[in-house]
Amino acid sequence: MVNRHNNFGTLRLLFASLVIASHTPELLDGDRSRELLTMLFGTLTFGGLAVNGFFLMSGYLITKSMDSDPDLVKFAVNRVARIVPGFFAAFWISILLVGPFVTMQPVYTGDLMIENLLGSLILRTPTVPGAFEPAPIHHVNGALWTIAWEFLCYMAVAALGVVGLLNRRFRSADGRRRWPDCVGCYPDGSSDPLADQHDDREQLSVRRCLRLWRYILSVPG
Repeated sequence: MVNRHNNFGTLRLLFASLVIASHTPELLDGDRSRELLTMLFGTLTFGGLAVNGFFLMSGYLITKSMDSDPDLVKFAVNRVARIVPGFFAAFWISILLVGPFVTMQPVYTGDLMIENLLGSLILRTPTVPGAFEPAPIHHVNGALWTIAWEFLCYMAVAALGVVGLLNRRFRSADGRRRWPDCVGCYPDGSSDPLADQHDDREQLSVRRCLRLWRYILSVPG
């Protein structure tokens, strides 16, 4: 049985709270300068930091999923099942139930429904003309912009798994098991001490994900 006694739920709550606290002042008048980190650093915001945290945490967990069970079909089905039902529910609730209350323009028109239907199939944000006017932000559910990018990241992880960068191993001349260079070594050529440890996928997978992403982020473009 998988041990789920961890702090990921706490981190999600923290990141979500930071997004709300960061974006609320900006939603009023479009002025981001009052945001605390923006006042300190000029560009960085708690909202941006939290979104990056969501992507980072999701990256570790999804990579662990592909690493633990490299069945591509199962991975794809699980990812679609995880992301699509919730996205469709949020998308259409935003249009059909929330939309009429946040705009003076028609919502239930044929052209708009077709536009949104096609948009939902490619994970776009919902379109409600005139939403929240005269407020500066006119997105009825702007937070859904992250879903398409998350799905692209799922595809990237699947591609890495297919070509064997997540779980492929080989043995050196002395017979010891090692990771391929891109996972088992740092960019400077030093070996990863995890490569010589006992093969316990459940224990090592998160750390292996960390090694992989640290390598990818450190490779010159």
